[in-house]
Amino acid sequence: MTALTAGDTIPASPKPAKLSTAPKGTLTLAQAWATFLKHPNAWMLITAVVVSVVGRVWVGQFSAWDVLIPLALVAFHPFQEWLIHVYVLHWKPRKIGPVTVDFELARRHRYHHVDPWDMPTVFIPQRTLWFALIGHGLFWFAALPALGVPGALAWTGLFTVSAIGLVYEFTHYIVHTTYKPRSKTYKRIFRYHRLHHFKNEHYWYGVTMHQGDRVLGTLPAKTHDVPTSPTARDIGGVAAGDCE
Repeated sequence: MTALTAGDTIPASPKPAKLSTAPKGTLTLAQAWATFLKHPNAWMLITAVVVSVVGRVWVGQFSAWDVLIPLALVAFHPFQEWLIHVYVLHWKPRKIGPVTVDFELARRHRYHHVDPWDMPTVFIPQRTLWFALIGHGLFWFAALPALGVPGALAWTGLFTVSAIGLVYEFTHYIVHTTYKPRSKTYKRIFRYHRLHHFKNEHYWYGVTMHQGDRVLGTLPAKTHDVPTSPTARDIGGVAAGDCE
């Protein structure tokens, strides 16, 4: 497997993983958005954002917490991305007695590494996203009032989580297209995520932010010092046909 350079050329993947190549042509930002908006996840998250904004404005009773809660959630998000990526997405099946413990997200992510250009595997599974949105709704609207936190802030929390989810989904989607970013921030995001997929799966776990990688030691100062992993395209040690 060839090491990646600053140009981010895409090397061939190792066997036995199913090989895939980047799509031809260059996608414009408008085309990327148009394609993204065809996916149900986009509208699930957009709907959650709009509903939570309307609910928050309708309820009123604004306070400093409407700023502090989003700031706290955004600050925690890079570490959340890191933890989920390491311990859930890169989970390997484990046998506990006769039972094999595995997760839908992990199975999907294993195939995502096998075939990074396969669009259906880029998005969060819809069932998982439904559970996440419902779970957050229950937390913000049930747990917080029980803790004595004003119920109006539940809308703020739901809005922030939904907005973060929307940014995550679009960012992860567009990194796996042929769109050429212009800003330094997105160029860096594209480069790091593609290094994760095509150079070494043990680094660059962040998708939208990399503070988690920086703090937790998975953002090397020099990428060329990182060894090229033979399993970057086969993180579960399984063939493409064994992934869902």
